[in-house]
Amino acid sequence: MSHKVSPKFFVAVLAVVLVGVVGFSVYRNSGTPSDVSNSNVLCPQVTPPEVDFTVLNDVYALFRQESVYQSQVSKPDILLRGALKTIFGFVGVNEKNIPGWATDMVDQQIAAGQIDFGVIQKVYERMIQDPAYSVLQNPQRRQDLFESAVNGIIKAIGDPFASYYNADLYRAGASDSSGKYEGIGVSTRDENNETVIATVFSGSPAEKSGLKPGDAITKVDGKSIEGCSRTQLTQKIRGEAGTTVVITVRRLNGLTEDIPVVRGQIRQNVVSSCPGAPLPDGRGNSTTDLPFDCPLRDRDGNFVQGILYIKMNEFSEQVPRDFAAILQGVPRQNYARGIIIDLRGNPGGLVQATLEVVDYFLPAGATVLIQEDKSGIEVPMTYQNYDLATDVPIVVLVGRDPQQREGASDNSYSASEVFSGALRDNGRAVIIGESATGGKGTVNRTYPLRNGKYGALYIAIGLWKTPNGDFIERIDKDGDGYKETGGLMPDILVEWTDEDYTTFAHNTEWDPVLYRAVDELLP
Repeated sequence: MSHKVSPKFFVAVLAVVLVGVVGFSVYRNSGTPSDVSNSNVLCPQVTPPEVDFTVLNDVYALFRQESVYQSQVSKPDILLRGALKTIFGFVGVNEKNIPGWATDMVDQQIAAGQIDFGVIQKVYERMIQDPAYSVLQNPQRRQDLFESAVNGIIKAIGDPFASYYNADLYRAGASDSSGKYEGIGVSTRDENNETVIATVFSGSPAEKSGLKPGDAITKVDGKSIEGCSRTQLTQKIRGEAGTTVVITVRRLNGLTEDIPVVRGQIRQNVVSSCPGAPLPDGRGNSTTDLPFDCPLRDRDGNFVQGILYIKMNEFSEQVPRDFAAILQGVPRQNYARGIIIDLRGNPGGLVQATLEVVDYFLPAGATVLIQEDKSGIEVPMTYQNYDLATDVPIVVLVGRDPQQREGASDNSYSASEVFSGALRDNGRAVIIGESATGGKGTVNRTYPLRNGKYGALYIAIGLWKTPNGDFIERIDKDGDGYKETGGLMPDILVEWTDEDYTTFAHNTEWDPVLYRAVDELLP
């Protein structure tokens, strides 16, 4: 199967990610302290490195060179005063009560007409010598202060979806949207001050070794996990495929077992369907993790035939293969009436994955989206020739996930908006939802700060438009404070009634938006 990427787009797309709101649970409660020695614990206490506010100059340089949000970048008064306000706000001092010596230092730097966050480092060095700011004697609080300063710059510049990842999060892969990693294949939750296995992925090394949901992890390689943050524990369990890690768990029956697990490459399932098909790499059937019990039903409870329902939680690296496996594995007569693609709660993902999947439904040469860079130059983008279902009617569902599954966003964002807009503008789909989509239409890239020692910055380097030229990002075009553009308005709006909410309270599979999609495809 050959394919072609528009030449101007090829280099950039490999490193680019479209992601909406990013969430990551960092700390777990380690319970009461114990006398376990450092030699027997997995995550001994380590003093964080001293912060260096001159790193803010690196942050500023990245925004100036790469960001599509340029209007505030060259304003030293906004950025330097914003950083000053942030660090004093962190220690409980409001803007009016910032000491005069600090404002004088910053004002002198602003008068020099250049942005140099070295002045913030000098303010910080004076603060840590002052007993009034004794909270900064705690090394972790200093790290928190640094993060607040970076986030203050992000807020001042106005990139609504920019993010800062601290060093731990960056090393643990918080900015990775590939949907794969090397490890054992479980998700965990915090329960009664313990780390408990919530999910064991189908076909994973964890499943093969006998780990089960409900197992409480107590040790890794013979060392207590007490005091480990969620991020630290993830780093310790993950490792090179083919190596072995011993997970000590307490079973639901109270017995403790040491379970050796040979790590492997983990591909997380983010696509499910009804009817189902086998997923690649022995990862089970695509009917797993559906929001309802297959087969599909209408609002009256009748079985629906001839419609394929596909739920996509995000656009990760393996999504094109999984999507193709479903389209080719489900007999064509089982979706002769059409396909419902559910993107509700989908935060986005990889551009490459988005292009490949949307191309399954578009004719050769169709424009998928338009990229506008920081200079306002527009580049139409195409991707071809993965024609798997170019003549099948399609309905795309957008908006909030009514079941609020773990990891779901509060709307459809980013890559899911690109996908929906491409199908709509090319006449291939009807969009149905409760309201407009989230309006996150930026192409983003992650940049390590000093080789990751100080984490990484995730910023917008371009804006997306639909094939018809509509901005996806919510933008205030005339500076009046109102964002006139952005988000995709559904072709068919569905409003939940009081009766719908009452029914949903007793039956969480009740879904008026899905039922309206079924009505759209049935004769």
